[in-house]
Amino acid sequence: MAARTTLTAANLEALGAARLAALLMEISLGNAATKRRLRLELAGALGPAEAARAVQKRLSSLAGGSARIRGPRVRALAADLATQRRAIHEKVGPFDPTTAADLLWRIMALAEPLFGRLDDTSDLLRDVFTEVTSDLAALATRTEGSPEALAERLWDAIETDAARVLDRAIPVFAPALGPAGLDRLETLVREWAGAEDAGLRKGIVAGGRRGVGLARNWRQREALRHLGEIADARGDAEAYRALQPPELRATPAVALQIAHRLLVAGRAHEAWDAMQAVPANAAPYFVAGWNDLRIAILTALGRPDEAQALRQEIFLRDLDAGHLRAYLGHLADFDDLVAEDRALDHVTATRDPHRALEFLIAWPALERAAALVMKRRAELDGDRYEVLTPAAGTLAGRHPLAATVLYRAMTDFTLREARARRYRHAVRHLLECRALAADLNDFAPLEPHAAYEARLRSEHGRKAGFWT
Repeated sequence: MAARTTLTAANLEALGAARLAALLMEISLGNAATKRRLRLELAGALGPAEAARAVQKRLSSLAGGSARIRGPRVRALAADLATQRRAIHEKVGPFDPTTAADLLWRIMALAEPLFGRLDDTSDLLRDVFTEVTSDLAALATRTEGSPEALAERLWDAIETDAARVLDRAIPVFAPALGPAGLDRLETLVREWAGAEDAGLRKGIVAGGRRGVGLARNWRQREALRHLGEIADARGDAEAYRALQPPELRATPAVALQIAHRLLVAGRAHEAWDAMQAVPANAAPYFVAGWNDLRIAILTALGRPDEAQALRQEIFLRDLDAGHLRAYLGHLADFDDLVAEDRALDHVTATRDPHRALEFLIAWPALERAAALVMKRRAELDGDRYEVLTPAAGTLAGRHPLAATVLYRAMTDFTLREARARRYRHAVRHLLECRALAADLNDFAPLEPHAAYEARLRSEHGRKAGFWT
């Protein structure tokens, strides 16, 4: 009986068309979104032209709105636009791509007025416009005629994109643009920037040596970004590098981007030189991806020993588990076991016991984690609940005494500092200690649980918010 009442398409079909129609009418009462969806389905059943008219009518209604959009209405708006986009994609595009493209461009034109009515930005809404951009790129070769015409229409849209929903449109449209379209787009970007290549670079250099303010004005910064995307679409690492001013090529962020493109282009030696141009005092290893790219370049250059040494250096400096795993994975059998023991010894001896504990729990090396807790319990900070709470939960099963140390550290801190907002958590930690005490025959070197709780009552008995 339970299987027949489960909500599945097959079970609903068994109700019959008449009953389902009646249920849909009932469900749609007072629900404008459901009514719109049903009307759209009815229009789609009549053919692509009728579906297009229904979508166009709804888009016109959205364009004419002026009320502020807040709270749940933002999600409802995103769902509404997603429904219109899906109808275009499924019911119009396969039969009439030109009309489908026009409707999609109308959705894109709604971005500025709709975002202008929001109290805050909405990722849900931006996600819909991202999907519309992909749909337009897929239809482009069937609707825009020449690649040059597509480039001009795309650039017109980007240039007037006040809502910035087309920030990543060039990479998406690149396959449809092809070489001719990318050439035309580059010309349009340079004309818009009002500068040829040399002049553009000169303006960008004026922004400063620290990578903040890469150009004299916003237009030149945007032009640089778009020209970089065009260079990437062509797979032209040299063109991308030429866009970067010499003063900025020695900064970690820019050097990383240049080196990555050179490596992809099979120019590993030049990629290495680009990274070596960054001075050590710029602390490039703090830039996300810097270390991984250096290792990838060393591997491509056939320098595996240096790559291994770098993995080890990164682990020793940052306690980076990913680089340790990669380092061990490149060692011979049995050598990796010895190296892992040495590495975990290094972790255990690190100055910050919380950092070490977090690493050992995640690795996992629970025996070592429990030993660390017992040996360095006096150094534990009960305020580091984001580390101690998950560690205690992990250790409780096999190492109840170590888990007890962690729970007590957090309980003691909360009561000692009178953190009333955390009393409910401290109560839970004390109850965890009670439960763990049942599995402990020997509390040494800790005091037994009964004595511990009695001491808490003696020292903090007046904290009624905790005891009640």
